[in-house]
Amino acid sequence: PISLPDKPHIPKQIKLPTYWDKHYDSDKNFFWAYRKCYMFRDDERDDDFGEIEGNKFLFLDLDVIIHQDLKYLFELPMDKPWIVRGWWNDISTVKRNFSKHKSTPLNSSVIRWDRGQLNDVWNQIMKIGKFKLKNPFILAPMAGITDLPFRKLCHKFGASMTISEMTTSDIDLWKSKKSKYRLSLDYSIEPRVIQIAGSDPKLLSKAAKLCADRGAQIIDINMGCPAKKVCNKLAGSALMKDEKLVKLILESVVDAVDVPVTLKMRTGWSEERKNGPEIARIAAESGIKAIAVHGRTRESKFSGSAEYDTIAQIKKKVSIPIIANGDIDSPEKSLEVLRISGADALMIGRSSQGKPWIFRDLNIFFSNKRNAPPLEKNCVRDTILEHLNKVYQFYGNDLGARLARKHLSWYCKNLDGSETFRKKVVRAEKAREQIALVQEFFQTRA
Repeated sequence: PISLPDKPHIPKQIKLPTYWDKHYDSDKNFFWAYRKCYMFRDDERDDDFGEIEGNKFLFLDLDVIIHQDLKYLFELPMDKPWIVRGWWNDISTVKRNFSKHKSTPLNSSVIRWDRGQLNDVWNQIMKIGKFKLKNPFILAPMAGITDLPFRKLCHKFGASMTISEMTTSDIDLWKSKKSKYRLSLDYSIEPRVIQIAGSDPKLLSKAAKLCADRGAQIIDINMGCPAKKVCNKLAGSALMKDEKLVKLILESVVDAVDVPVTLKMRTGWSEERKNGPEIARIAAESGIKAIAVHGRTRESKFSGSAEYDTIAQIKKKVSIPIIANGDIDSPEKSLEVLRISGADALMIGRSSQGKPWIFRDLNIFFSNKRNAPPLEKNCVRDTILEHLNKVYQFYGNDLGARLARKHLSWYCKNLDGSETFRKKVVRAEKAREQIALVQEFFQTRA
């Protein structure tokens, strides 16, 4: 028979803030997901944990117990009690899975970290300047997509921060209608973020100052765009090839404005030159307040899979917030990316196209660990109509109708039986035709 130690005292709640801040640290071998580790609790210091190999408790992750093959449990040592840690509210599921295994130590226990307490901890960490984000889900800047109407819609559905389309740092081009649209802000929404792109430190600094004067509360610098027309001008992700220029640009922009400056970048220029961690170090030393990392190199563009392990390396390199971006297309995936990357927040891009309510789904899952019910058909209809009307008001009916077609095409990807509707609506030339076709489509499916 296995000799088990006396049942340990297990606190009902752990004081998370100090624990989270001090011990989310690979150097101490504390693994967030899919690993097992040994730690002991110093009972005289409620907010601290001792060193590795204390061997007092064996900590497991709830996702291992719930989602992994339960055969995993047979690999665990039986001579120590277990504590299960995690965010799930459905502790009964864990207990049922525990009871299935005769090998489970008799004195093992299940604890959970309170959801509200976790949110308090997260809010203490994810801060950009004076702005505390209300949740970890941010709308990515996307050229031709994240205009003011779309940003307002995503904000309504729960995006904690939305970022403008990329704007050139050449202010001589700001007189064009295109630039005026891209520089537009909704002053009722905070934080207001404008993204700028370029390769000249002086132009970028001047553009940043003018954007701040217009009401931007955060300036974001683009070093992530892989488009040829941007990279050929040595802007966007092309800048990652020149670390000295990166340093000069970041320091110049930070010095030019009184608002926080953030950076959007990739993991590197190519597989052979994956210098994201070094760029992140330069950025942090230059005064950048947060970095969003798309988990691909410029060479990869949008092919292959996002490299969350590389984002994790970048996270270990700096103390400023890191925002993971790339292939986050479901609530379950969002939690997986947070764990693998160790990121402080997530940036949602292509998955929001035709589905701005993805932020609602992500927030519900993050808060409750349960999937949100599907958005009702009348709510989907109202969202599409609201989006169309915002587009028409912003651009005018003629230009608005042309620009709305791509959004309508994306909405159709999330609508069952929409093939015929899509063929008609993307050919509609007038705003009133698009509205009528949307209404007709949903009426036939009432």
